[in-house]
Amino acid sequence: MNKTLTTVLIPLRVDSVERLENLLCVIKYLIKLDLYILIYEADNNNNGIVSRLLPRTKKILYKFIYDIESMLFLVSFRTYQAETINALSSMSKTSLGV
Repeated sequence: MNKTLTTVLIPLRVDSVERLENLLCVIKYLIKLDLYILIYEADNNNNGIVSRLLPRTKKILYKFIYDIESMLFLVSFRTYQAETINALSSMSKTSLGV
């Protein structure tokens, strides 16, 4: 697999400090692999913490969407999940998204 042609898609809702720590740990690992990373955060408030903590690199794309639900993918799980993955895939700079 050609890593430079691969994009990792990460749907995200930061509902705890542990989830934020996990995201940053995963990002730190993926950057070493020289992959593209798309982070799609959904929440009812954009406090900007995630975007400020992400490393500044052209290989990471961050997008926030407003979502009033308290859990990620709660309403119409399959439809919402498909829409999120499709949106992430359309922003991908590579032909392979995982």
